[in-house]
Amino acid sequence: MSEPLKQAEEAVDANSYDVAAWHFILNEAPKQPIGEARRLYDKALEVFPTAGAIWRDYLRIELQFRNFAQAKELLGRCLKTCPHVEKLAYTQLFKNVGVDFNVTPAWQNYIRVLKELPETTMHQEQTKTAELRQAYLEALASPKTHISQLRADLDAFAKPRGQVGRKLVDLVSGPYAKALTASRKVEGFVKGINRDLLAVPPTRSPIYEHQLRCWQEWIAFERTNPLALVPVEMVQRVICIYRQCLMYFRFYPNMWYDAVAFLEEAAADAQKRTEQDSCTRAVQGDTPMAQQWLSEARSFFEAGINALPQNFLLHFAFADWLEGQGHIADAREVYNRLLGQRDINPALPFVQFMKMERRVGSIESVRKVFKQARQDERTTFQAFVAAALLELNGSDKGRGVCSKIFELAVKRFPEDPGLARAYLAYLSYQGDNSNTRALFERVLSKLPPADADGILQRYIEFEGTHGDLSALKALERRRHITRLVVEKNDDPERAAPTVATFGDLVHRYQFLDLLPSDPSFLSAFAPEALSAVATENTATSLGSNSVEGTAVPADIPTMDAAVRFSEYPMPDTAQAVAYQPATDDVALLRLPRPRLVAELLTLLPPPEAYTVRLFAFSLTACCVLGGSGNSPNTIILVSCILGQHVAVEPLVRCILERDIPQPKQSETSGKREHDDADGEDETGAYNEDQEMDLFRQRQRVKRDAY
Repeated sequence: MSEPLKQAEEAVDANSYDVAAWHFILNEAPKQPIGEARRLYDKALEVFPTAGAIWRDYLRIELQFRNFAQAKELLGRCLKTCPHVEKLAYTQLFKNVGVDFNVTPAWQNYIRVLKELPETTMHQEQTKTAELRQAYLEALASPKTHISQLRADLDAFAKPRGQVGRKLVDLVSGPYAKALTASRKVEGFVKGINRDLLAVPPTRSPIYEHQLRCWQEWIAFERTNPLALVPVEMVQRVICIYRQCLMYFRFYPNMWYDAVAFLEEAAADAQKRTEQDSCTRAVQGDTPMAQQWLSEARSFFEAGINALPQNFLLHFAFADWLEGQGHIADAREVYNRLLGQRDINPALPFVQFMKMERRVGSIESVRKVFKQARQDERTTFQAFVAAALLELNGSDKGRGVCSKIFELAVKRFPEDPGLARAYLAYLSYQGDNSNTRALFERVLSKLPPADADGILQRYIEFEGTHGDLSALKALERRRHITRLVVEKNDDPERAAPTVATFGDLVHRYQFLDLLPSDPSFLSAFAPEALSAVATENTATSLGSNSVEGTAVPADIPTMDAAVRFSEYPMPDTAQAVAYQPATDDVALLRLPRPRLVAELLTLLPPPEAYTVRLFAFSLTACCVLGGSGNSPNTIILVSCILGQHVAVEPLVRCILERDIPQPKQSETSGKREHDDADGEDETGAYNEDQEMDLFRQRQRVKRDAY
């Protein structure tokens, strides 16, 4: 508490009605912490219990700090001793939640309060009419439920007032039309919102997903500014809806960040308008509004990390936002606050903290954070890897410091394969082959066989580039032995192959996402090799011009989704029953063969010449389509099954290439003359075309059966 404020309190203690001292105290009260401000306002209300201005300022402070429960209690105390403050309370209420879609009853009550104001003098009557006109204008300018009832109330209010009332109706008509249209659209979003929903951590519950979707659709609609409001009013509307949404989804970090991103966009737009027209700055007030939106964004971030004290993403975004605003000390405080949580893994916060210090400070500040990370027993190896890599370009002695940090990490995490992979990658890129081999062997000696497969694969890749072929083959066999040990084979040394397997060859010859064989073939016969390549695939491909090979397409299945024929159900051939044709089928098989089919059968070798398994087949279709003119286009369609490896196409092509005479135009076009129902000509004999007509042949067989 400042010294002048202490002196003012001493003055009112000596004289309770020292107005000058009370004015000073009430002017300083909003600047104090909320607890001290409450004490000062309560002390003032003990002396002036009917002072509406004091109640108003007190209520405004509680609402400013989002203390809605205290504000509600305060309003109840106020109305008991100062009834006329009800109008001020409604004014403050509409300022904070006036854009709520369900606020119509509050507007109706407010208008009722205004109508009950006394109007004994001309001044009171004019004031009452002006306040009612302003209330109707504000109430009918935004979408809400039962907005037509408010319009009917306005018509009843304006009708006895003659020309003044008609002007008011005309003034409201334009905003009311827009609000009515928007109300119908908003109602589609709001009718699915459950106001009794409890705020719980994110789940995949369909109910909560539907509720969140309703809120997001409403927010997206309001951001299009359907009421054509000025930017300030539009932003206030959207932010009010964000606040209501976060009452039910306070554990969803994406909603907190969406609100902040919207406010950042609003601040950027306000700043842009200020730069484009600096002459109207005092009128538009865009620069103060930009600062206000940024202040609102910070309040959203702070509320978000209070609701989600262990959410890394929101803390990192807040720290970056503060860094962008130039508040480096506040950004450090955000990281320290997060690291103060005891039941978290601090590795990632330390990594991001060091990266921020490298951006805004020097390598010395990075080392201070790393020292803090080393002293924290919860820190995992990732913080050591990040600190080591940040040292590379941090100073002239960066390579040596980087190696020392890696050695320190290996001593602290001797059996962590992730650290081993990072250290091995660093050494291999530095070209330190001898130390790389020594590290491989040291790591493999400490790792259990179940965790050694990945390190062995990197060891094989390293020897394939920097070693010799004999060492490469020995490592491949060593990997087989390790896998057999994991599978609990009784004699892995003896069971391991002495020659490289097909999968070993794929591993040996692939590079990045380039494969030495067709991916579709590997997906069926070497899925484990394709899976390993997909796992180690990098985001950048060298392309066909730099390295020859076949890239892994995205739609080729890996080991988990590859085709494994043994996993699919297979038919039991032992239960197969020989096909027994029916009597009618036997009669159909004895039909005369068409001429071209008979020629095809004469060209086929005898059954004794086939060395493959043959299957009995039935003729299902055979037709000959004739062409016209001098260009023969005879097509033969024979649907049958001859066997698994019988090449029928060359035989059919042989027939097609023969000189088959084409029928005359008169014989193939139009309807045949003198053709009776049974297909006989005038002489009672069947011609060749009729002989090839299967339908007529079946008809004859049925006729003969009768």
